[in-house]
Amino acid sequence: MPHSRQNTPVILSAISKPSCLLGIDFAKDVKVASDRRTKLISNQAARLLSGSGFLLLCRVLGAAATFVTQLLLARSMGAAELGSYVFAFSWLTLTSAIPAGGYNVAAIRFIGQGLADKNNAYTRGYINHVIKIILVTSTSMALLAIVVASLLPGFTPEKNILFLATAAGLPFFAIMRANNGIAMASARYALGNLPNNVFRPILFLMLIWLLLQYDISLNSGLAMQMQVLAIVTMAIITSALMWQFARKLTSPDPPIKESRVWNRTAMSLMGVEVFTNYFQPITVIVSGLFLAKADIGIYAVGYRVALVISFTLIAIDAFTAPIYSRHYRKNDRVRLIREIRYATALRFSISFAAVIFLIFFGEWVLGLFGSEFVGGHTITIILALAQLGQAAVGPVAKLLAISGHHKRSLFASGASLALWLVLTAILMPKYGILGVAIAVFFSLITWAAILRHFVARYLNISIFVVVRDLEPQPSFP
Repeated sequence: MPHSRQNTPVILSAISKPSCLLGIDFAKDVKVASDRRTKLISNQAARLLSGSGFLLLCRVLGAAATFVTQLLLARSMGAAELGSYVFAFSWLTLTSAIPAGGYNVAAIRFIGQGLADKNNAYTRGYINHVIKIILVTSTSMALLAIVVASLLPGFTPEKNILFLATAAGLPFFAIMRANNGIAMASARYALGNLPNNVFRPILFLMLIWLLLQYDISLNSGLAMQMQVLAIVTMAIITSALMWQFARKLTSPDPPIKESRVWNRTAMSLMGVEVFTNYFQPITVIVSGLFLAKADIGIYAVGYRVALVISFTLIAIDAFTAPIYSRHYRKNDRVRLIREIRYATALRFSISFAAVIFLIFFGEWVLGLFGSEFVGGHTITIILALAQLGQAAVGPVAKLLAISGHHKRSLFASGASLALWLVLTAILMPKYGILGVAIAVFFSLITWAAILRHFVARYLNISIFVVVRDLEPQPSFP
């Protein structure tokens, strides 16, 4: 009868040592070892839950503040004016992600490498490079947009306050996102999450609430000015804290510069980051060019409700990505697989529960924004199911990023975005925002399936709810 891998060493030990004839209880030794292994697994799960729990709590607090803010805006401005604000804020979100996004994902690899090697000169060099690039790029984009707009006929600051506020917030939003990304890659989770995901939404909510208390009539332009004020405040705070962190990275050597490698990697990862975390603003922008702003407002609220699932996925990935990077760097495949297994199970279980909740109580949630938003329930369910599909395949995008296969992710993002554009062009003229949501569903499912295939092919890890290691295992006679 073939022996198992775990039992063979115990049996050989019993045969080779005469102590087994003296009444020593080897079964007790095996039980002690089994108890230690169970305790290790329990500690790993508890650590993942506590770390992801903190990030998820940040997401929940920020989502709650954003939810209440959009509720106030929807009730005070209506669907059309809310749609105008969401359309402008989507532009701000996307344009700030273009200079910062790729470097934030690359930071997981390069800062993780510097910290694992205890090479402060390398880590500090990357941080300095990223801040300079993003500051110059985002400021240039904002100035160029203002100059071009001012040359258009009929442009006046009074009539275009929404546009000017959006452009003014671009550099500050990009710098804040860069600071958050660097902090997360350095495992400084509080600094990486609290300013943007918690404090900014809460500050924005407070500003909107104050305006309503003084009976000030809200419109999209005024709402954007309050948002930019919150962004500027958080950008200044995070920059000061990040400067203090960088000062602690002391090294006798000057900061190491590998600008060509960093830029090339960030450029290839930018598409992945934009598609993964900013796909919603893209859909709002494209749809907003053709649909009524009231429809955009309804679509935005439905997407906001469904994004509760996405917040969970982002929180878990944000906590586990530096852990994946360290295990991959040290070639510790056993621990890497174990972390992926725990994270995937957590992702899927929470996402599944959220979908069930939205099916039964989604109309009630949408009704809080106003009766005109209840019609978006079907859209919300479709978008939630798309998020569940992403949860089922685990952290595939992060795994490809840390393993150097980021170009595969770029292909998946490009193909899925192209599919969404084609489906949207076909479905939107007939079905409106419902057609846009259906196109989003098939696009996100396609993206997840492609990345899952690449992870299985290049990393030998199969992920679909259950995680399997595809590498050949040593056999024992």
